[in-house]
Amino acid sequence: MGMYPKRIFGSLVMLATLAAAGASQPVFAQVVQASGTEDNSPDEQNDPDSGFFGEAEIGLRYDSDVAVDELDLTSRSADEALRLRARLGYETEIGSETELKLAYGVSQIWYEDFSSFDLQTHTLSAAVSHDLGPARAGLAYRYVHARLDRDGFLDIHRVTPSISGFVAPGLYARAELLYRETDFLGRVDRDSSTYGGGLDVYLFLDGTNQYFSAGYDYADVDATDSQFDYAGHTARLGFAQKFPFGSDRGQLKLGWRYQSRDYAGVTPSIGQERQDDRHRLRAEVEIPIARRLSLSSRYTFSDYSSNLPTVDYSQSVVDLTLSAEF
Repeated sequence: MGMYPKRIFGSLVMLATLAAAGASQPVFAQVVQASGTEDNSPDEQNDPDSGFFGEAEIGLRYDSDVAVDELDLTSRSADEALRLRARLGYETEIGSETELKLAYGVSQIWYEDFSSFDLQTHTLSAAVSHDLGPARAGLAYRYVHARLDRDGFLDIHRVTPSISGFVAPGLYARAELLYRETDFLGRVDRDSSTYGGGLDVYLFLDGTNQYFSAGYDYADVDATDSQFDYAGHTARLGFAQKFPFGSDRGQLKLGWRYQSRDYAGVTPSIGQERQDDRHRLRAEVEIPIARRLSLSSRYTFSDYSSNLPTVDYSQSVVDLTLSAEF
């Protein structure tokens, strides 16, 4: 696979080095994904101890239909890819009830055949939260710079005030508001401002060992070109179960997401307003293989239904990922 063996070897060495370097440090919880709401599990929302934290990943991917969703672009062909991701951060208390978290992350996807779809992202984030007693208030900012085939692609600025807490025994809720600015390099017509909000609830049956989740998001996207304006509704359901694995614990995650996009302007290529309905099913198993190393396998099936032919398709993605925390 071309440069793949060298990249894989170098990345495995990096993971082993990071894991060894963190052997005398506490294990830190994973930080939330840079782009926001892909997996808002309670495990990922737990705050690590004050100090530095980090993680690194290397993974292989099979994608049945390589696509760039932000550009409504699909290849209609399958490909394999190498994935790398790393994140470093720092968390500290800035008062008796207030915490500050700063982080930087970088990720890269290299496709074997469709190199024009290679994607690199850089993410800077800052979040402050304050304990109100029965609830916790937060304010988060994220900046994402993405590069497609080594060229500038888009910049995203995202601000989300939130409030979270237990509303009943075993029932946890988190609500947030959203403001997002998206700027495309070379595609001013797709630049947009987004206002919205969302709610997630978690029903704990055995703490974070077993729980169900449900969520809803609304987004009002106002683009430079009205054909890209839309109102988006997203619903999701999830289930997580930890299980014994050797002297440690593995985890199973199941999820379903439905998104509806009602476009306000007429799309010239079809002569009518666009309508998208998107279903996604996901299953993931993660197992520990060493004190700070884990291996996960994830399958994602997406069914995109649209009256715009270029984005009416189904897609299967299989990921195998080795992760290290320190």
